[in-house]
Amino acid sequence: MRILVEALGDCVEAGESTSTDVPADAVALWVGLHGFAHQRAVSPSFAWPEGIAARVITALAHLVDDPAAWFVGPHGLSVSRAVRRRVKRALVAGCRK
Repeated sequence: MRILVEALGDCVEAGESTSTDVPADAVALWVGLHGFAHQRAVSPSFAWPEGIAARVITALAHLVDDPAAWFVGPHGLSVSRAVRRRVKRALVAGCRK
């Protein structure tokens, strides 16, 4: 959770998120992503709307990222390139501690 809070905090500092309560928004994002991942796993035949992951992540993380910067990543999850870089850096730093 600390890594997610730090990554979202980095997004706020960079002007990529308008979150005003980073710890609470990180928990909301974590819960939302777990729910999304669970539903994708247990409902493989459901016709998922295009870009649904981007909608969930953008809303919960309060991202101001241009929707054109979104791409489909592994397992069909859409992640902003800027957020992906920040989360990756946070994960690497967290793993070194």
